[in-house]
Amino acid sequence: MGGSFDHFHAGHAQFLLRAAEQADRLLIGITSDALIRHKPYPESLEPMATRWQAVETFCQQHHLNVTLVELTDPYGPTLDDSQVDALWVTYETKPGADLINKVRQERGFQPLPILQCSMVKDEAGGEIHSDRIRAGTIDREGRLWVKTLDQDVTFTSDQRRALAEPQGPIVTPFHNFTPPAAEQCYVVGDNSLETFIENGWPYHLGVFDHKRARQTVTSDVIDQLPVTERVDNPPGSISHHLVAALQKSIATSTLNQHLRVNGEEDLAAVALVLLLPLNHHIFYGQPDQGIVQLTVTETSKARVRAILSQNPNLSQS
Repeated sequence: MGGSFDHFHAGHAQFLLRAAEQADRLLIGITSDALIRHKPYPESLEPMATRWQAVETFCQQHHLNVTLVELTDPYGPTLDDSQVDALWVTYETKPGADLINKVRQERGFQPLPILQCSMVKDEAGGEIHSDRIRAGTIDREGRLWVKTLDQDVTFTSDQRRALAEPQGPIVTPFHNFTPPAAEQCYVVGDNSLETFIENGWPYHLGVFDHKRARQTVTSDVIDQLPVTERVDNPPGSISHHLVAALQKSIATSTLNQHLRVNGEEDLAAVALVLLLPLNHHIFYGQPDQGIVQLTVTETSKARVRAILSQNPNLSQS
């Protein structure tokens, strides 16, 4: 059996445990870094050492008799007729098993039996997959991050305080700042967006509301921006209209999009944490301090979900 085992998740756990029910010993191939760099969201792929350790730790915890090997090609030790008795796959990896048997037969070996394990489903019925974890869609147990935003959210004072501290480093000084790739960069707030534009830093989406410190202002820079979409979002809230507009932007590859919010845009940064892929970046203003660079991680997503899950002010509309 083999795989990347990136962001070790519930599906990987079932894959290994079911295989252990079928065999006395498991030979587990872990795909090398070079073989997986083509996968979606490659910037979020875990290195071989991390993936190897996750598999090794799980097998030790469950007392599985295993041997781990690094896969530097699609075959690993399966072409040695003395090491492997059967191939354990999912429907996704079965084509690889078929290829292995084809090459074995070409070399005069008997094809190996292929045993197939089903995929684990997430809470909405989709498949738990490392690609979807890196995409920021689900956590490792198959819970959807966006489900927290299924209803309009009105923030309590306690929640506002929990999010008041900078959620990342302050970007300063600007002359030494190199922004991330534009497609991974989201900017929230008039001051932050104006700073990006004046410095010529590209971005995927800029969100603004024509306010600074909650006071309506004009800006020659902001006022001239082409508006991609307008959306209502009451102060102190995340509306389903705002969430839908953010999702639409994320799904579109066009850069330098602009979302004009009628109401308050501040909490768009919170929604973006739950919506964006891992290792994307949100820039937003921190009063009297500067611009915060919030990197989207599994930890930041879990923190936001925990804060929002305590909210008694969820709209029932």
